[in-house]
Amino acid sequence: MKKQISTLWKKITTSTLAFFGIGALTACYGAPPSENVVENFMVYGTVTSNNNDKKQLKNIKVYAKNNPENYVLTDENGYYQLSFDYADNQTIYFEDCENKIYKLDSLQIDFEQTNVLSKDIELKAN
Repeated sequence: MKKQISTLWKKITTSTLAFFGIGALTACYGAPPSENVVENFMVYGTVTSNNNDKKQLKNIKVYAKNNPENYVLTDENGYYQLSFDYADNQTIYFEDCENKIYKLDSLQIDFEQTNVLSKDIELKAN
């Protein structure tokens, strides 16, 4: 008798979770996506100095204006790669937080034609 109740309880629980789980998925994904909802947008490139030496700059903070918490630092080759999960046009900032030798600069990013863009920038010294 206990085994039958246990089995019945498992079936009821599983059915209930399945029902609400499917309902939740349908509520989230049932409507067609908005034009602006696209996944995996990325901008990448190299940050160099504006001097004659065109030195590759490491530890430059790269972030979007509307989401400064989502940032990356350039590597030893000045390379950065910043990802987004939406297709809005972006303003990307490049900030020398560590040495403060270079001026803050920015680029306008437009994801209308593609979801992956290569953008290099040269920073000017203060």
